[in-house]
Amino acid sequence: MKKLMVFLVFGAMCLSPMHAASQSATETAERIKAGKITSEALVRELLGRAKKNSDLNTFISLDEAIAIADAKKADQDVKSGKKLGKLHGVPFVIKDNIDVKGFVTTARTPVLVKHYPNGDAKIVAKLRSKGAVIMDKTNLHELAFGVTSNNGYFGAVKNPYNKENFAGESSGGTAAAVAARLAVIGLGTDTGGSIRIPASLNGLYGC
Repeated sequence: MKKLMVFLVFGAMCLSPMHAASQSATETAERIKAGKITSEALVRELLGRAKKNSDLNTFISLDEAIAIADAKKADQDVKSGKKLGKLHGVPFVIKDNIDVKGFVTTARTPVLVKHYPNGDAKIVAKLRSKGAVIMDKTNLHELAFGVTSNNGYFGAVKNPYNKENFAGESSGGTAAAVAARLAVIGLGTDTGGSIRIPASLNGLYGC
């Protein structure tokens, strides 16, 4: 069974003055809960950055409507005084071999391009219970079986530090998204280095 692991960005997020001091998912959540930034504004900025950097080929399913609606709800919950989770309002990206309701799960193989799961994977459900906002699904080596994230059918994930280089292993899409500051944090899977290798190639902390 694959071990589920999380990519954490190494170093400060440099997205805008509104949240330039953010350094981690939990710190971002605290800023959202304190009303210093809004989840919606953060999600919109990340979506905009994702569009501008689409040539990195990091994303598979990028549903703006779902992400913005969930972010708005997170902001409403802050205003209403509801009990908030540790990851409240923080946008996540999820490797596309992990089920997320409302998003296609392709495992980046042509056979599954129309596969929509009936529900969330347990790890995604847990993230949602902590208040996380799911922004999009990330590219990977076909069926997570490979070391470059170069997919013969859908194309290669590019390393944001040098687009002539690969992002590494099967979780390359998540790694590249976080490294390019298109996401605060992301979920990947690791069997034989699928998080550890792209983390090292993209200047990230993978655990």
